[in-house]
Amino acid sequence: MRKSKSKAFSLIELSIVILIIGILIAGVTQGSRLIAQMKINTARSLTKSAPVTSIKGLSLWLETTSEESFADSETQEFTTATTLANWYDINPQSSAKLTGTTTASAAGDIYYKASGINGLPTVAFKGGATSRIALSAVPAVTGDVSTTFVVYRDTSASTATQRSAFWNGADATVGWGYIKTTDGSNDGTRQIATAVNAGEIGSAMTAVPEIASMTISGPGGTAALYINGTAVSLTNGTLASFSTSTAFTIGNYYASSAWANPWKGYISEIIMYDGVLKAEDRKAVEDYLGKKYGIKVR
Repeated sequence: MRKSKSKAFSLIELSIVILIIGILIAGVTQGSRLIAQMKINTARSLTKSAPVTSIKGLSLWLETTSEESFADSETQEFTTATTLANWYDINPQSSAKLTGTTTASAAGDIYYKASGINGLPTVAFKGGATSRIALSAVPAVTGDVSTTFVVYRDTSASTATQRSAFWNGADATVGWGYIKTTDGSNDGTRQIATAVNAGEIGSAMTAVPEIASMTISGPGGTAALYINGTAVSLTNGTLASFSTSTAFTIGNYYASSAWANPWKGYISEIIMYDGVLKAEDRKAVEDYLGKKYGIKVR
């Protein structure tokens, strides 16, 4: 009667298996890095060929994929305890570039995230009470007549807290901004806010990435809001009066001598023009942003 024999792997065979597994893991890791780099390269190409610079009156252009947007030392996936220092304006129409400088109420409240909307880098806000990014100067617009585009994702998962994507003013009576508000019956809606939150109310802000395009024609003028290229119905077409803006803050709002309504989520791009753009120009910018961030624009 023959005895069955089990043959164990030799050390050489085990070494070969381990080597093959290591090569496969390295290949997958390298492949992921290549895909991420391809995404960034494609986004950079779209940015360079964007219609943004062919439209006159560009006052501000902040975005997250260009090499000029951040210091080299900050273009990495930081730990959540590392605060982003600066966000730089890439506007080629102006030699006076604006610098966004971060103030954080706690370490890591605002940080560079390597993979955000559509797998592209983004600036992430954790909602720290006094955290914000302040520009070195107010974007040049004449009489507060402007067109602004913001690409963002609200991750607060709550309609019970007000969030400010940006505020173009030094306090509640100066300038205007774009806010998710819980004012009275407007719980969980988006708002083009002016003095003391008296402004234009839009539809509910969702947790998915969006492109908000908004135009204002100055104090006491009119406003329009488009989400992913579609006009949003406003409760009132007339803006409240306000003083000329003297500061520009991203991710928070200044009211009653204190910071309030900190943003929680991602902000990936902000573009501002001096004046109300023609419909075809606005749509051209929206199409560029939609293609870049994988957001369907109507």
